[in-house]
Amino acid sequence: MHQAPVRDYERQELYLFILFISHNPFSQLLDHSVYGLTGAIFSEDKDFLYHARDVLRDAVGNMYLNDKSTGSIVGQQPFGGARMSGTNDKAGGPHYGIRWSSPLTIKETTVASY
Repeated sequence: MHQAPVRDYERQELYLFILFISHNPFSQLLDHSVYGLTGAIFSEDKDFLYHARDVLRDAVGNMYLNDKSTGSIVGQQPFGGARMSGTNDKAGGPHYGIRWSSPLTIKETTVASY
């Protein structure tokens, strides 16, 4: 199978829009990109939109469908990047405090075991 060359934008964290005009740009993007802060997918085709959402599920920390990828509001949309763009902690989200704690599990048996 022919493998397309890795492009510079697939190795760098870029703060700009990248327009893909392709039937299936996702597989190469998933295979080569080490960053994943946000992603926005625009399409009038709902089937394509949901397919892209499902395929790119683990590629970014925040995904926007038919909406801009800037202006996340803490408390309304927790924000955090995936891969080398962050630890995906989602600042402002319900699980963010766990990042700054040390969870401990304790089990105590009070009934004698035979």
